[in-house]
Amino acid sequence: MFEVPDTHPKPVSARAAFRIDGTMPATAALLASEGLRDTVGITLDPASTRGTVTAQVAVNMLLGRTAPKDSSTYTINADLVNFAAERCCSARKSKPLLLKANATNDGFQIKGDVKINGTPATIDVRKQKDDADAELHMQATIDEAARRRLGMDLGTAVTGAIPVKVVGHVGDNASDEGLSIESRSHAGQDRQPSAGLGEAGRAARARQLMC
Repeated sequence: MFEVPDTHPKPVSARAAFRIDGTMPATAALLASEGLRDTVGITLDPASTRGTVTAQVAVNMLLGRTAPKDSSTYTINADLVNFAAERCCSARKSKPLLLKANATNDGFQIKGDVKINGTPATIDVRKQKDDADAELHMQATIDEAARRRLGMDLGTAVTGAIPVKVVGHVGDNASDEGLSIESRSHAGQDRQPSAGLGEAGRAARARQLMC
């Protein structure tokens, strides 16, 4: 009797877990590499990117000659500390205090507290696997000093602090870089509101193009 064992073994599952500690310029260069550039969709300039990153990475995969190419999955949880970049989520300079990033095969999410030209704000950037662009949600309260820093000249039509919500698409392949800005003013306004600003306490919408 002559017996031959299985000469075509099935792929076996494997797991890997590791930690990443490094600088954001090095991370920006890695994300701009050929294998990750199209997946991330947002290119950062290493020369103008600062901060540090700490990440926990878990990878599940199948090992074997017949393993499908899409059989691996990964989970990344990262903290971005003192991260600063130009033209990251807007044409303004952003200085996040702390960002939390989560990424899987299905997409990624980045959220946290930032400063846009010195104005505190919270951001939430999400991109699904099949989306061409990332979607940006940002909230801030802008007073008169913040409006001057941001170049928003509303004259005397609006006074005081205004809560603002910004929604738009960002990324290297963004076809429309316009940001939809919605504000609800509870601050004082002139008796005759300017065109497009509406009455005090009512929602006012505007559109600002990134350049």
